[in-house]
Parts: sequence; structure tokens; C-alpha cells
Amino acid sequence: SAIVPMNSNGIVWGAIALYRKQKAKFTDEEFRRLEIIAAQTSQALANCHREAGASPLIDSPTGLPNGYHLHLMFDQLVADANKFHYSFAVLVFRLDDPKLRRRWGYIFGDEAVRATASFLKREFRENDLLVRYASDEFLAIVPRVDRAHAETLTIRFREGLAALQVPIRASSQTGLPVTVGLAMF
Repeated sequence: SAIVPMNSNGIVWGAIALYRKQKAKFTDEEFRRLEIIAAQTSQALANCHREAGASPLIDSPTGLPNGYHLHLMFDQLVADANKFHYSFAVLVFRLDDPKLRRRWGYIFGDEAVRATASFLKREFRENDLLVRYASDEFLAIVPRVDRAHAETLTIRFREGLAALQVPIRASSQTGLPVTVGLAMF
């Protein structure tokens, strides 16, 4: 067996234990890989708790639920849709410019994400689930809509986001090219 503690900035977040059925010892390379996994896992846990009182289920910059929250909620959403016989739409929003942060800087990139989140928060209903799924991606689950309504929503969001202008500097703004995807459950 191999046990490696997960430390980050002097805080022990846990330990990873790995067991093998064979009686062979772990090689130095296997142990080194386990140490890398433990370091990355402890850093991810530390990032979740960086701010005092921050929830590991909320994305701090946008205030939206994050991918972990979606992971925890999705099975329940599917069970409810099956039990009560309704469909739901899954909409995915992705900022299309992969060089956005390199071109305008990280502060602008963060502002673009916050502006997109703010726009989407205003547009969705209270019972819809909107999450920041990844760095430049958002995902929304819209219950009790049919495909025609969901397609109308997709068009409305695409047009609204295309018109969204984010300030680059005091005197100039730019639009944010966004792709909107749709799937139905």
C-alpha cells in the first residue's frame, strides 16, 4: 500500500491511499505519480475554500452554482422529470474566442465572464438551474419546456449575447461571440 497526505499551504486536506492485490511494492515512478495526484487534489480543495465562508458549490466570481453543484443535482433533476413526466432543455453557452484573455488581458476575460453571467441570470426563471460549468462555459437546465420553446429561448439568448458589449478600456467596448447549444431530455 501507499499513503500520501494531501497538503496545501500548511493545511492537510486528507490522504490518498492506494492498495495493490499483488505483494509487489509500488515503484518510485508510481509513488511519484500518486504524489502529483495528491498535490493537485489538495490544491483543488484549497481553491474551493480559498475565500472565508465560500461554498465549494458556488463559483465565486459569478455567484452561480458550479459544475460540482450540477453534478450533485443532475440525477435528482432527471428523476423528477421521469417521475412527473416532463421534459427539460439543456442549454450550453460558450464564449467562442479562445484568445480572449491573451488579446485583452485576464482582467477583461474575467469581466467578460461576469458580464455573460449577469446577462444570463437576468434572463432565466428562478426555477431554472444556471451554472458556470467551466472557465468560459455556462450550462442551464430549463424544466417543463418543449423543443419549440427551447429553440425560441436559444435564439433569444444568442441574439441577446451577441448584442452584449463589454468595456475593454474607458472609451471602447467589444462584443462577445458566443455559441449556444441545445439538447432536450
